[in-house]
Amino acid sequence: MAIEPVWKHIVCTPERARTVLDAIGSRNLRIIFDPVNILYPGNLKEREELFDRAINLLGDDIAVVHLKDYVVQGDDLKSIAAGTGEMDYKQILSFMKARKPYIQTTLENTTNENAVQSREMLEELYRGL
Repeated sequence: MAIEPVWKHIVCTPERARTVLDAIGSRNLRIIFDPVNILYPGNLKEREELFDRAINLLGDDIAVVHLKDYVVQGDDLKSIAAGTGEMDYKQILSFMKARKPYIQTTLENTTNENAVQSREMLEELYRGL
């Protein structure tokens, strides 16, 4: 069983996710970490700090990582295929390589036209870390 923090949901921050994990106290409850899902236009300037907090608070409990990208559209973020927007993956991929080298990862918001390109871009970044 896993919860996925999303800025629009009740579990909207790394701190709140940690509170839920600690309150339930089961090793069977894990985290799905989608870095883009905890972003919104109001916290983009603190993106690296936010990801660092998430990794420090939740890293041991992260079971799956979702990777996608984003662009700002008005007052919201639009999710798009990895490598086609404004996301910087180095921090997340460094965490995965150092602490979770065998973690399950999914690509989100890809299409037949961009899925291979997204995967190859992430693989190249990962190898270069």
